[in-house]
Amino acid sequence: MVPIPSDMVEDFRKYWMFHRHPQLLFPYIGRGDTSMDSMRRCMHGATDTIPVSSLQRLIVIARKELNLPCATVHTLRHSFATHLRRACSTRGVFDGYASIHPSLFDFIFLK
Repeated sequence: MVPIPSDMVEDFRKYWMFHRHPQLLFPYIGRGDTSMDSMRRCMHGATDTIPVSSLQRLIVIARKELNLPCATVHTLRHSFATHLRRACSTRGVFDGYASIHPSLFDFIFLK
C-alpha cells in the first residue's frame, strides 16, 4: 500500500465522481468529442486505463507550466521512492530494489 496525501485523495475522489467508472480511476477515452457529457460517458464505459504515453505527455506539459527542470514519469517514481525511504518506510515497498544492500540503498536514496 502506498500512502497518498489527503488532499490528493480528495482530488482523486472528485475526479472519480466525474466518470464513476466501476473499476478504473484513470479510464482511457481516446480521441473524439470533448464535450463534458461525452467524456463522462466514454470514461464510464472505458475498457482500458490511460496509456503511459498520455501520462508522459501530461508530465511534460505540467513541467513546462511550472518551469521545472527535466522530469519524467521515471523521475517521479524515484522521487516518490526517496520520499518514502526518508519517511522510514520499509525497503520491501520498493519493487526492484529488494537485493540492494541497506547501506547502498541509503546511499542511493538519501544522498
